[in-house]
Amino acid sequence: RIYNKEIEFKSDGLKLQGSLVTPNLNKALPGVLFLHGASLAGKTRYGQWQEFLAKKGYVSFAFDFRGIGESEGVMSENSIADRINDSNLALNVFLETGLVQKENVFLAGASMGGHVASRLSKKFSFKAVILQCPAAYISTAETKKFDSGFTYILHNSWGWDNSPAIKDIKQYAGPVLVIYGSHDTEIPQTVQKRWAKDIANKRKDC
Repeated sequence: RIYNKEIEFKSDGLKLQGSLVTPNLNKALPGVLFLHGASLAGKTRYGQWQEFLAKKGYVSFAFDFRGIGESEGVMSENSIADRINDSNLALNVFLETGLVQKENVFLAGASMGGHVASRLSKKFSFKAVILQCPAAYISTAETKKFDSGFTYILHNSWGWDNSPAIKDIKQYAGPVLVIYGSHDTEIPQTVQKRWAKDIANKRKDC
């Protein structure tokens, strides 16, 4: 049997909604924390993945960042820094359920969530980090609201290879898997190559 438990928690006073999926409500299992990208799809994109993982004996937690899906807030009033904060709180909520083995927590982030996951990697000893089509933003972009100011930085900034996300993942001691589509045009090739270069230099088996 697969159990789906909706969990509500607060971040800066805003109610965020998450979905915990597990095959066992009485036992701690290896777990996966999902961080979605900039898309409005939010945690719903991970529903099938969570069910698949539950069938394999994993517990997982996916949530909507503030301003997305069932969570409170307005997306244009938020920033990457806010998402990093939301993620840190979501991790704590996941651990506090008592249903995940603290020594076996995997972190998976997609697109903008990949940047956020990399920043979160320095705050906890994750078993491994999985980055699907990860983005990489410069430091000043992290505090910009998701409005015209953020868009301006994306289109008029260089030096993405010095992103704090890439620097953080280089310091992370565990395994890292970076995945890009062969025809990915959303993430600049320079960013993709920098991720590949630094991960390859960091771990010879990646």
